[in-house]
Amino acid sequence: MMIFLPGRAVVSHWRIRPPGILIHGYAGATETPLDPIAPSPSHPRVDPLRRHGFQPGPSHPLHHLAGLAAALCGAPAQLILRDDDGPWFREEEGVGAVDPCALRLAERLELVAGGRSLGWLDLLGPGPLGLTQGQRQALRLLADHICALVAAGQEVCERRAVPRGPSGASFVPGLVHELHNFTFGLSASLDAFQARFHGQEEVLRYGRVMLGSLERLNGFLEELRLYGDPSPQALQERNLEPLLQEAAEQQRLPAARAGVTLQVRVAGPLPPLRADGESLRSAFGRVLELALQQESEGGCVVLHAGVRSQEGRQVLFGYVDGTGLRLTGLDLDRLFEPFYFRASGLGRLALPVARRIFEAHGGNLSAGPGPEGGMRIGFMLPASA
Repeated sequence: MMIFLPGRAVVSHWRIRPPGILIHGYAGATETPLDPIAPSPSHPRVDPLRRHGFQPGPSHPLHHLAGLAAALCGAPAQLILRDDDGPWFREEEGVGAVDPCALRLAERLELVAGGRSLGWLDLLGPGPLGLTQGQRQALRLLADHICALVAAGQEVCERRAVPRGPSGASFVPGLVHELHNFTFGLSASLDAFQARFHGQEEVLRYGRVMLGSLERLNGFLEELRLYGDPSPQALQERNLEPLLQEAAEQQRLPAARAGVTLQVRVAGPLPPLRADGESLRSAFGRVLELALQQESEGGCVVLHAGVRSQEGRQVLFGYVDGTGLRLTGLDLDRLFEPFYFRASGLGRLALPVARRIFEAHGGNLSAGPGPEGGMRIGFMLPASA
């Protein structure tokens, strides 16, 4: 959830604190670091936002959050974010419009993620603010939103710092981009050709064949892009069961057309997990689609999910069973290699892409014997700490 205040301009005020002098007369402000951000020896000449995973500029997601807190409570607010080197982001709203000597620290919400303090969201006023329960709940949600943004930005920064080979960093995305340019040109030419010879049955027949081939090629390019870089882009704390239901719902129509029963069975309540909902949903969808394509009419595909303890922590686990998924002639050690499993049009990269998405979430995807001689595709994902 992105939260902005339309039309609200926010200006950060940086002030140097002389020794022993309170800034703005905030009571208790001696515990609040208000020094300007100075270059740290450990991060020379690096923009503080960039080294925390954010792009500088007026549209980055940390802007306007102090303004939102001020609007919620009708009081001046400041947002201070810090790391081991000190403050790296500060934003104020409404402070400059009030006599600074009349302000004092009225409310403070400490921002904590992963057991570590990220900074504070402060409300300022001449005395206690007397916030309502609804205002306090809204502030807590805002503080949680700030923590999620900062945690996501730090994960982006960490991913950028990990050395990666050219296939993940530039070659595969660049190749996909260039091939998409070619397919776009072919598709546009085909559209023009069909429009020019509209009504001629033979032209339409071959045009449909070529259009189907282009659609399959574009689908393959999307899988190739995901295989080259499966990194989660929007990690948030999520519930797994809705993602499973959504992935299954996307396959309801193909299952109905094939005359196959598709079920989701969840054993008890599941703990939340940190996940990019879109990529994880697509990974489950690829596994289900592959299983459905192997089923004959009257068959059944079931997605099971549950929770268990593993090495002192909770993990989410489950599997997909299908009577049409068979081990015959398959080398399980190679099943997740690109282009090995070609039982369907999806098989070339479906399982490799799905496994890489699970691994990017700290989990795994595997395969082994299932009931009645079939094949079972299992998964594991770590629950939130």
